[in-house]
Amino acid sequence: MWRDVSLSYRGALEILGHHDRPALDRLNGLLGGGVLAAGVASLAVGAPGPAALLAAVWGWIDQKNEAASLLRAVLDGVRGKLLGLEGYERHQLITAAHTTIVASSLFEVLREEAKGLRLLAGDEETLTTGEWLGDGERLFDALYRLEVPIPSATRGFHDNLGAVAGWLEPLGTRTLRFLRLTGTGPLPETRAVLDKALERYRTRYLGLAAAVPEFFVWASLDEHAATRHTVTNARAELREAFRTQGSALARIERLLSLDLSRRETSERDVAGVVANANRGELSEPVVPMDARHDAALAVPTVEQIYVGPHCRFAAYVRDGSRPASEEWWQEQRFSRHLDLLLTAHLTSPAAFERPLLLLGHPGAGKSLLTKVLAARLPSASYTVVRVPLRRVNADDSVLDQIQAALDLATNRRAQWWEVARASPRAVRVVLLDGLDELLQAASGGRDRRGYLQEIIGFQQKEARQGMPVAVIVTSRTVVADRVLITDGTPIVKLEDFDDGQIAQWLDRWNRVNEAAAAAGRVRRLTLTSVSDRPDLAELVKQPLLLLMLALYAADPAASPIETVMSTSALYRLLLDEFARREAGKSPVPLSEKAVAAAAESHLWRLTVAAFAMVNRGRQDITDAELGADLIALEERQSEAPDVAEIGRDLVGRFFFVHRAEARTGNEDSVRRCYEFLHATFGEYLVAAHVVDTLRALAATPALPGRAVDDGFLYALLSHQPFSDRPQILTFAAELFDELPEPSRKQVAALLEKLVSSVRQRPDTGRHASYRPTPLDRVRHLAAYSLNLVLLRVRMAPMLVAEVFGEDLRAWRSTVTLWSTGLDPEQLDGVLDLLAYRDGQLGRNGVRWMPEYREALLARLAGDKMLEERLRLGLAIQDGLAYRMPDDSWDQGIAAWLIMALFRNRPVPDSDYPDQDAPSPRVAPLTRLIDVLLVLRGHQMDHDDLLSLLNLRLRLADQLSPDPAVLAATLLNDPAKELVELVLPHVDLARHPRLAVLLCLAAHLTRNPGVARLFEPAIRLSRDSPYWLYDYQLDVLHDIIKIFRWPDEPTLP
Repeated sequence: MWRDVSLSYRGALEILGHHDRPALDRLNGLLGGGVLAAGVASLAVGAPGPAALLAAVWGWIDQKNEAASLLRAVLDGVRGKLLGLEGYERHQLITAAHTTIVASSLFEVLREEAKGLRLLAGDEETLTTGEWLGDGERLFDALYRLEVPIPSATRGFHDNLGAVAGWLEPLGTRTLRFLRLTGTGPLPETRAVLDKALERYRTRYLGLAAAVPEFFVWASLDEHAATRHTVTNARAELREAFRTQGSALARIERLLSLDLSRRETSERDVAGVVANANRGELSEPVVPMDARHDAALAVPTVEQIYVGPHCRFAAYVRDGSRPASEEWWQEQRFSRHLDLLLTAHLTSPAAFERPLLLLGHPGAGKSLLTKVLAARLPSASYTVVRVPLRRVNADDSVLDQIQAALDLATNRRAQWWEVARASPRAVRVVLLDGLDELLQAASGGRDRRGYLQEIIGFQQKEARQGMPVAVIVTSRTVVADRVLITDGTPIVKLEDFDDGQIAQWLDRWNRVNEAAAAAGRVRRLTLTSVSDRPDLAELVKQPLLLLMLALYAADPAASPIETVMSTSALYRLLLDEFARREAGKSPVPLSEKAVAAAAESHLWRLTVAAFAMVNRGRQDITDAELGADLIALEERQSEAPDVAEIGRDLVGRFFFVHRAEARTGNEDSVRRCYEFLHATFGEYLVAAHVVDTLRALAATPALPGRAVDDGFLYALLSHQPFSDRPQILTFAAELFDELPEPSRKQVAALLEKLVSSVRQRPDTGRHASYRPTPLDRVRHLAAYSLNLVLLRVRMAPMLVAEVFGEDLRAWRSTVTLWSTGLDPEQLDGVLDLLAYRDGQLGRNGVRWMPEYREALLARLAGDKMLEERLRLGLAIQDGLAYRMPDDSWDQGIAAWLIMALFRNRPVPDSDYPDQDAPSPRVAPLTRLIDVLLVLRGHQMDHDDLLSLLNLRLRLADQLSPDPAVLAATLLNDPAKELVELVLPHVDLARHPRLAVLLCLAAHLTRNPGVARLFEPAIRLSRDSPYWLYDYQLDVLHDIIKIFRWPDEPTLP
């Protein structure tokens, strides 16, 4: 596997020598001639002979040797050599300089701290067979061959200090051992040497960071004192570039252009053609001109409007990383400087070993970021190829995809091999945009889960040819778990905009449209108008949705968004307005009535797409799936030879839908996938259509003796439970609230009727071909009945007996139906949303662990006895317990006590039962506390034992505590707090025998002050037949321990 040779000390010295050959040759001679004798290729062979081995280490320490001072002079000259140096050659020199300052820091400190050290004199036999020889060979490997950790995008300078310390520690330990075996004289302590070496490295690094942009950027990644020091002490040009506040990642270009020569690629050579294509993207409008409501609206260019997002980042770890999980990302490091992070990656050796994976939600700006980055990387040092994966063949190799993208961008004026030959000194960067689109488009059964490994293979081949390539891959976050990711892969996730970024974006938008706004032809969108509404504020956090709202608000004739009263009304307003605009794009003039009808048709298509996604449990849908759904729901015959063609016509280029596109097989074969810019648009459409359907169905008079014709509703609601998409229920609740009171009552009555008769509903066979999920009648009935219940409960709590009967058998069988037909994770969602209390079914607002699922389903079914059995089983078998807000004291505490007894788990602080109406189980549970204090007290933490004892004493009015139990408790923990609590409850006059236990407790405590608290018991015992001497107390303690709960658990 190819590795960057400049990461090893030997390779670094060789690269430094490329720029100062006389100094390298002289240095190699001073080190015995064995370090660099065979050049970089010698890295693969064994260590040099004994004499050369001694010189390779001692050469750095010997006070008479000039190796250290010569290397220092070479490093001092690096800054000058970097001026005008470009591309990969510059990258290698920078890496070599970093590697060298790490290794040399250790030997500089040793040279200073061990001035009296001298090499042992020995005969030839000692030299070749001495004990030092094996240590020396291992030391040679550690010093000259092992790779030195270098900062990267996911590990800046400050974070990398720990890795550098980890590299120095074994090297320093081996070096000092080697010096003890081969030298004579005083040696410093290892720890002191290592600490000083790390500080020396830190000082040398910050010195380079003040002058060299790459070192500066790596140091700037960390929010640390070193960052502030670096910025303050950097040369003026660096400080100025770092503080660049221009738009569209301008800081990347400023920082990476500082030390470059002014040579630019020719517009006529192939690298210049590629650079021109990239640069041209900055002047393109951010959205097509036909998205405007009026020609007066000025659409900003990419360069004018682009605001860089914040991000989170991590290095992938196979056993711990979950890059598709939002919860996992919230635990990762946050950065406000995406531009510095990308710069740090592209200037580090890690960029050529594996791709950087850039994640984000639809509308987060991933594609736009790749366009801006390709334009901003200086063409004198970088050659960038951007590959929109939606426009190339998804089944092709990485190399063929790059070539296809070059053909598209340059009208076939550039070949990949020509790009490499035309820019031999440049760093080549490939931006693969849309991994998610490639995954959905792969055909012929080809598995592209290993696509990132394919990229690594491509990078390895290119590097072996001496032309390393950095690769960045973009993808939607939700599909990050569908690909194989190599350990150490840097992953970056784009964050939503904050208020500052939204304000910056709006300022740029309004500035471009200042004249039109002053003329009254364009309306401004302000931060206040979008931030005062939580629902609106959530939408505009995504750049593409912010752009959509700006386009809507720009029309003075449109309703002001801040006047809309509810979230659902806002969504209706936005969708209706853009549907009308889409309808108005007809090539022939349309009447107002025709525009309204066309807009309604557009919304119906979007609704079909929304149900297609929801009913498949996905966020996206293919054109073929869409076409099949439309045919089934409209019960029409397909006139198109390909249902995918119907799907494409169904959604087209509607503004609310993100279209992913990739080619398969031949050039004319295109597969498309659609996704809403924000999932809530689809969820609103589903909710709105369900409420409209229920309202219409409820208003239709039912014929006597005839069941409600719910065939269409069943087709839509029988595939996935809305508990998976709770936002649908939130929208539905708002829409229900907007209905007139008579309609609300009609809908509630209809839902109850459908729920109560769901198991007897006739199967009319309508829409039978609508199959977003495989045929499973139990699952379909479970999902349908649950969705009806969820919708009914969102209107108001439901009396279960009125719908299912007084004996609850029908209700319990319905819950059993859900348990049988739905996935376990879906049942967890049900429990998050529904709760059964006092005969009413209402909303729940508490999330529970999946382990509680069966017990909570029994609770939901109103089966208290089954729930209690399952709760106690959880406590004994799994060591788990829970307490619901409406549980009685005995229901809440019983499982905790059982768990404490069987699993030695602490009992949480608890209230105590109502004295006026005690439960018949209080006394048995109190006795259980007594057993727990005696049998488990010795295994409890002091605080847990104190808490349990307090609980027992609070229950004294329910059941008097057994003095023997209290006295025995002190044997487990004879601490002052417990002694002071217990002694007032032990009446020695009535129970003189307990004095023996108290004497034993006094015997066990090591605190004389606490022992004095037992004086009454000790005096009583001495004057009674129960007095025991120390050895007898020890025997008694051993006997008592036999009857305690064993330390080792007996349950699995």
